[in-house]
Amino acid sequence: WALLPERSVNSTRLRRAAIAGALASQAQTLSVGISELILTNANKSALPFSTFIAALTPGFSESQKAALLFADDFTAFLFKDNRGGWPGYIATLKSGFAAEDLRAWFSGLEKSPLNNFFLVNPGTFTPFKDGVVNNKYADRYAPATTPGASLSYLVLPQQNKVIISSSFDGLKEALRLMGM
Repeated sequence: WALLPERSVNSTRLRRAAIAGALASQAQTLSVGISELILTNANKSALPFSTFIAALTPGFSESQKAALLFADDFTAFLFKDNRGGWPGYIATLKSGFAAEDLRAWFSGLEKSPLNNFFLVNPGTFTPFKDGVVNNKYADRYAPATTPGASLSYLVLPQQNKVIISSSFDGLKEALRLMGM
C-alpha cells in the first residue's frame, strides 16, 4: 500500500527532539489527510524501527527488545486534520516472535512517557482501555485531554503488522489504506 504524497524526513542527530522537529516541520507543509514519511539518517539510509523507537521513546524500558520483535523496515505516517498533525507507525513483526515478548513490549509502552508520540502536548492521559476499531480489530488506547489526541495500538497477526498511532482517526485511515 502507499500513502501519498511521500515525504522524506532526514534527521542527522537521532534524538526525540530532532524527530519531533522533523515531523512537525512536515506537518506544516502537508494538507489535510494522510501522508507517508520516509525516515532516513544522515547517510540517507532508512532508519531501522528498533533504532527509531528507541530514539523516540528514551524512557521506554522495553525499547531494546524492538530488534527482536520487529523487522527493520517500517512505515511512518502523518495524519493531518483540522486539529493538527498526528504521527503513526506501522511495523512488521518478525516471523517466530514470542507472543509473550510482544505483550511485555506493549505493557512497557503503556507505562512509558506517551507524550513522546505527539507533536503537541496531548495533555493528561486516561489509563489504557481495550477497544475495537471498525467493529473488527481489537486495539488498546489511551485518550488524552487535548482534542484528537489518543495513543492507540493494534496488532494484525494475519498481516504480521503492528500499528501505533497518536490519533484514532489516523489509525482508522491507515487501516483503510491497508485495505482493512
